[in-house]
Amino acid sequence: MSVHVPDINDFVAGFEILLGKQVDATFEIPHVLEMIRNVEFDTIYRKHYS
Repeated sequence: MSVHVPDINDFVAGFEILLGKQVDATFEIPHVLEMIRNVEFDTIYRKHYS
């Protein structure tokens, strides 16, 4: 189970429902090594699904 959503597959499937098949969705996913190299510690936070 993901920390942020209880069912990641269901969550991602919802994008097709919301956006349709003719739309592309873009996601930004940080890479921990780049965060360390660039001293981007201010971007780290703890957040959970509720």
